[in-house]
Amino acid sequence: MKLYEGDVIPTKPAAQPDAAPAREAAVAAKTTSNRLILVVDDKAGVRELLKEYMPKPCELVLADSGRAALSAFEQKDFDIIFLDLDMPDMNGFEVLYEYLKYMKDGASEKKVIAMTLRSAQQDIHRASELGIPVVLFKPFTRADVEKALEQVAACQNNQVSKKLHYLTTTAN
Repeated sequence: MKLYEGDVIPTKPAAQPDAAPAREAAVAAKTTSNRLILVVDDKAGVRELLKEYMPKPCELVLADSGRAALSAFEQKDFDIIFLDLDMPDMNGFEVLYEYLKYMKDGASEKKVIAMTLRSAQQDIHRASELGIPVVLFKPFTRADVEKALEQVAACQNNQVSKKLHYLTTTAN
C-alpha cells in the first residue's frame, strides 16, 4: 500500500465480531461530536482516507497545501487540525507558525495532530518540542485515527482543567 504517496485508497475492512472497534468508534465520536476539523495534506489519498475514517458527526474541511490551510484559518476556528509535516509549498512547521501568529485567540498547538512517516525522527522530535501533543504515523489505520482523536481531546480537556484550576485558586 502506498498510502502516503496518495495513489491508493484501501477498501473498507470486513466487519469484525469483536465489540472493541464499536466501543472505540463511540469514544472517538464523542471526541469529535460537533467539532470542526481541518485536514492538511498534499496527498489526495491521505485526505480521502481521513475523511472516510473520521467518526460522525463532525464538520470536516480538507486543504491540499499549507497555503490552503492558511486560507481556511482565516475563515474558521478549528477544534482539531491534522497537519502533514512534509508538504512541498510550506512544511507543517511553517503552517503551525503562521497559524499561531495570526490566529491569536483560540489558536493552540494542542489542537494539532501532526502527520508524518515513522522514520522522520527529526520532525517527530521537533513537533514534540513545539508542544504538539499527538503524532499520527503514516500509513495509518482507522484505529490509529481514533486513538489520535482521543489523545488530542484528552490533552485539550487537561489544558481546560488546568486553566479552570488556575482561575479558582488565584481568585481566593
